[in-house]
Amino acid sequence: MTHTFTCPHCASSWHLTAEEVQSMHDCGVADLLVDEVLCDDCEAATAALEASQRAEDRRAAFLAGIPAEYRSASPERVPACFAQAKMARPLRMGLIGPSGSGKSCAMAVHVIARGSPFVWLTVNELREITIKAAVHGGEWSAKLNRACAVPVLVIDDISQARFTEAFASTFYELLEIRNKNRLVVLWTSQKPLDALRAKIAAQCGDSDQSEAISRRLGQDALQLTAG
Repeated sequence: MTHTFTCPHCASSWHLTAEEVQSMHDCGVADLLVDEVLCDDCEAATAALEASQRAEDRRAAFLAGIPAEYRSASPERVPACFAQAKMARPLRMGLIGPSGSGKSCAMAVHVIARGSPFVWLTVNELREITIKAAVHGGEWSAKLNRACAVPVLVIDDISQARFTEAFASTFYELLEIRNKNRLVVLWTSQKPLDALRAKIAAQCGDSDQSEAISRRLGQDALQLTAG
């Protein structure tokens, strides 16, 4: 006997001959003889919709790593002083300027355009991770390892942390690991590197360490300054 298929989306119908039905039984695929099957056009449209949804889900997951207030940042909002950040792909990049100068907006646009896996941390979040990794290990050590190994690391507001001796040491080790493996480091700061170096030296009590940190941050870096 023949078998009729009906598309549940568009209600179109098509048929299999008795010989085709018998062949499906002989091949052990008779369970495919259901009454409702998508037609070729509807199946293609459904596949395209599912692919589009997967792409949207991937983009949403990607953007979730950026602070919420910058996820919708657009190139048009990037101040002229940071315009190079929109297209550049440096191994190191620092955006320097006072609060409200558009650093983080420009950084978000850069990260989105770059499209690589990344971790975005404020420097105080990074400091908390290093402290808790040393005390508790576990998930905090995993977070620190992730910061060391992710293709792109963003350190926001780098001038805002208190650089104790322990944090300065761990921070330098992180930069060294990333430098050795040619992994991208992007940072923002309210202070230029000279002033940041002086601040770190005053707080950690080690001018050599502060020099080493500023050298790693500035090494072959594209530095863009507001104003």
